Formats: sequence, structure tokens, C-alpha cells
Amino acid sequence: MTPRLEGYGARDKGTSGDAISARHDKCYPPKTTPVNMIARPTSHAVVVLDAKSFEAQVQHGVVLVDFSEPWCGPCHMQLPILERVAEGVGDRAAVGLVNVDDAPALAQHFNIKAIPTLCLFKDGRLMRTFVGVHSEAELTRVILAIAERSMPDTAPSSWTPSH
Repeated sequence: MTPRLEGYGARDKGTSGDAISARHDKCYPPKTTPVNMIARPTSHAVVVLDAKSFEAQVQHGVVLVDFSEPWCGPCHMQLPILERVAEGVGDRAAVGLVNVDDAPALAQHFNIKAIPTLCLFKDGRLMRTFVGVHSEAELTRVILAIAERSMPDTAPSSWTPSH
């Protein structure tokens, strides 16, 4: 006896077009992302940044910034890792999140072609870029190594806002 795949066509007994449509809606996101699906930090350890707050945040100290979008599956996977990294590095570094849909000039400036892209800054200078999902251990190791390096106080900024 051949197993029957239920719900893959209106020809199946007991399956209406409405049931198929309901299953489709569960599998494929709507064109606009519902508020409950947006990737948002669950702890205060990750700061949500926009174009205005970005410059102030990255100018001093070590900051890891996640460039992502609300509908991105890998970005949702990266967020809990970032929260653990932020808690693990404590005061030695900050972790921020930028929605590239809301800050396209930032994404363009840093040549963000894929998401998630993580950019590690120290005193306003871009030190390292990670593309894709990365582990807590790797991110923590690199952040702490960069935090330990001494840099000249007069290092130029890699980010200049457009006014």
C-alpha cells in the first residue's frame, strides 16, 4: 500500500482549498512581518541601534553590531547567541543590533551584502567583519582579543554620518 500524502492537494478526500491555504499561511510568512515575528533582544544586554544612535555607540570602546532584518531566519538564530555573548563579555564590550531596513545608509556604508553581518568596532574603527551565523565561543574570543589590544587615542573614525 502506498502511503498517502495528506494536505498536498484539494483532490485528497477531506481536504478543502481552505485547509491548504491555512497550511500555506503557516509555512510562508505574510508580505508584512507580524510584530510577534520580529527579532528583538529579550535582554537589556543587546542594544537596538538606529542611524542616529549608531555613531555614539561605536565611538568609544569595543562594540559588536549585528546588521540584520526582522524576517531573516539566520538572524533569529544569531540573536540568542548575541545575548549570551553580551552577558559573557560584560563591561568589556557592548553588543548592538541594527535593522538594515530602518538604516539603509549604514548598511550601504559598511557594504552589507548578506545578513546577518556582524561588525566589530573598537573606538570607532571597524576591526573585523563576520558574515552569517557565528558561535558564542568564536565571537567572545575575538571580542576579548580586540578589547585587550591597545590602540592610539587618535585613531580616525571609520564612520562619518551624513548630515
